[in-house]
Amino acid sequence: MSYEDRGTGAGDEARGAGRAGQAVAGDPGGSGPDGLPQAEEEVRNRRAAAEGDPAAGRPGLAAALGALSALRAEAGDREGAVAPAREAVEIYRALSENPEDGFVPTLAGALHQLSNRISATGDHTAALPPAKEAAKLYAELGMKRPDRYQAELAEAMNALGDRIADTGDRTTPVPFGKQAVRLQRELVEEEQPDASVPALVEYLLNYARHLAAAGEPVEAVPRAEEAVGHLRSLAAEDPEAFRPRLAAALHALGGHRAAVSDVSGAVEAAQEACGLLRELAGRRPDGFGPELATALDGLAGHLSRAGDPAEGRRAAEDPPSSRHRRPCSRRGSARPRWPRPRPGSG
Repeated sequence: MSYEDRGTGAGDEARGAGRAGQAVAGDPGGSGPDGLPQAEEEVRNRRAAAEGDPAAGRPGLAAALGALSALRAEAGDREGAVAPAREAVEIYRALSENPEDGFVPTLAGALHQLSNRISATGDHTAALPPAKEAAKLYAELGMKRPDRYQAELAEAMNALGDRIADTGDRTTPVPFGKQAVRLQRELVEEEQPDASVPALVEYLLNYARHLAAAGEPVEAVPRAEEAVGHLRSLAAEDPEAFRPRLAAALHALGGHRAAVSDVSGAVEAAQEACGLLRELAGRRPDGFGPELATALDGLAGHLSRAGDPAEGRRAAEDPPSSRHRRPCSRRGSARPRWPRPRPGSG
């Protein structure tokens, strides 16, 4: 997972945590690479059962294939994760031919998983069609059941925006990012059962990234600030889970502020990211050392643009051995204000 991904929650679905992926993940019979033999054995058993009684056995086979795909992805076998995900889609597609049997939502989840698996291999063009189909199915399901599937549709819209962006299209992802934020914000503000503040954070940061790529940096800043505000609250409740994400989101916010010439604001965000990562690297140097180096580079650039090239050089040359001992410089921070969650249009 990249440093930027730590701030968005990206990669969670690849570990079987995504809502749309949960529908096909099943019970792999074990977690992590150690669970692969059991998952493969489960697929063999389910396949034999499906051959003997297709009507009763195919749903279990599809679920086992989804679980196997998730475990292979977790183990780093990106290519090997695609085939079982694709077979699961084929089974669910056949099962969903009769909508009354209730397999259309599961097909949508399987398509979402397949898109992510293909994207992980770097074939972004092939990842796009299943992402589009998943979003279409969730939209249709939501029309029939307005009280259901909004969270799944938000996740599918966010994923579709990412898949389109992966192909090099900088403008088309923006409305999908906006829709994902709108749908998830509604759930959060109305305190619906499917509400997820971490998901809203992910969508806000992705939306900000799409806006910036599309040449709308001014619009990107408040979305990144809102994400940081939510993460600040989440990190106060669960520091272990959310302080790394807060650090990455602050790093991204610094870049967005710099893009609109808010140099002091960029320095402020980068300094806080640097401080958080020093603490994290102090406990886990191997896990957070690279992220700290990235944050220091970002801080150095912002300080140089703020007219303090000497301080920028010192930040860039900060030796690895001192990166988790010495606090980040506060020089150049012109305004001690912290973003808070705030309502606004997607």
